[in-house]
Amino acid sequence: MERFEPGDYVYVLQRNRVSTLQLPTLEHVLRVVSVTPEGVATLVGRCGTTSKESVSNLAFCHLSNIDPIIDPRVAIPAADLACERCGFPNHEDKMLLCDGCGTGWHLYCLQPRYRLYLPARGSAPVAPLRASPQPISRLASGAAKRSASSIERRFPDPLTLARREQRGVVRFRSTELPGEVFEATYEGGGTELLSLRQVKAALCPVRPVLLSQVLPALPERWDLSTAAGVRLALAHPMPGCGLSEAHLNRLALRVPGGRSSLQASGEPECVATLPEEVEPLLRCVDFSRCTAVFEPWNGTGVISRVLQAHGLRVLRNDVNPRHEADWHADALQPGLYQHLQRVQSYQAIIASPWFAVLGIALPLAVRYAPVVAFHVPGHFVTNAPPGRRLYLAALALAGRVSLILGLPRGPSGPRCLWLVVFELAALRARLLRLPVAPEDPWVL
Repeated sequence: MERFEPGDYVYVLQRNRVSTLQLPTLEHVLRVVSVTPEGVATLVGRCGTTSKESVSNLAFCHLSNIDPIIDPRVAIPAADLACERCGFPNHEDKMLLCDGCGTGWHLYCLQPRYRLYLPARGSAPVAPLRASPQPISRLASGAAKRSASSIERRFPDPLTLARREQRGVVRFRSTELPGEVFEATYEGGGTELLSLRQVKAALCPVRPVLLSQVLPALPERWDLSTAAGVRLALAHPMPGCGLSEAHLNRLALRVPGGRSSLQASGEPECVATLPEEVEPLLRCVDFSRCTAVFEPWNGTGVISRVLQAHGLRVLRNDVNPRHEADWHADALQPGLYQHLQRVQSYQAIIASPWFAVLGIALPLAVRYAPVVAFHVPGHFVTNAPPGRRLYLAALALAGRVSLILGLPRGPSGPRCLWLVVFELAALRARLLRLPVAPEDPWVL
């Protein structure tokens, strides 16, 4: 006889069939509340009704579509599930998930001394092997993340039968009802209880934009010596956002022979970033959970030193071999980022590229980091050509871009700003800090 325990999900076998040709009735999934020594199980259904049944009439349920509100063990992890250590949702193929509580860690974020994947060592909190019948803390914390989210419901008008839309806000509430853990408040009045599954289905969708499509892999090297080569290179990270022929020619002239190292040293674009211009970025964006930050345009190392002073690990690159750096490669070639991803993981790119090549440097960096923060002049955004304006507008519509304004004037005179691009709108909401003091910079 099979052994049943509280929390198991079971079927009640139908014993009234006299022929194998008879069609079975719809079988309901029930949860075991308790089992007596005599073999009598107390069962509860989704509606809350209880019944008693002999364990000889029960069979285990192994359906994969059980409501995760009832059994978190079978819940499908969210696409934006963040690592418990670094807080970033990228590299999901390298994430270790816990079957008991649903939390995850990047493999490269785990340190051998923690041994989170060996319960016998006891050096990290281990989830129970069997989930409790009621929603557990992991479910509550995961559901609480949906609190204050905007939802939208569509329903026919009772008088005209025309389709109507009504927006509202959901709030997480702890309840003993297994399928209702949110309270939705709609515009114009009205409330209702919703399950996590219903909330996910009713979340206000993000408008599909050009950048949401799956982009092809980039080659290791680009030929940037001609306008045609620059156009072909930008077609990968900026599909559909073509620049004018005049702008492409200017980019090709700025990188003679495809080598960004030939930028002339005395031009205004080469002015170094001041430490006072880096501090506002660190006050507005939380980089504390990054395991490493990549600086592909290290130069004299002003940004790197400020980041290191704040306790961040910085990976440095500069194409000029006279500058101190970990690598000396061309930062306008995808091969640098592809190689670095294979040997050392990082979660953010913070740099001040030469202003003349920003049109190539920005979309390339966005392809290889969850967070990209570039120190740029104001006219890079306000006077952007049509192709770049379309690219930035697509990022803004997806909720992935922020501008940090109000920086002190640099040595060149014009006031610059930080252009920050996030991989997901949810990541932007998690990392962005709004200003609280009058002297803080402005965040858009």
